[in-house]
Amino acid sequence: MLFYQIPSTLPDDASKVEAVMYWVHQFITNQKARYHSQKRI
Repeated sequence: MLFYQIPSTLPDDASKVEAVMYWVHQFITNQKARYHSQKRI
């Protein structure tokens, strides 16, 4: 299972933090969608 992929060529840590925050946001959104779809059944 791939948790997140951050290119090692990013210029600074701020970009890495942004990438992680984006991934976390996507992950939470997916988890919520999965939870709601399970609840409906």
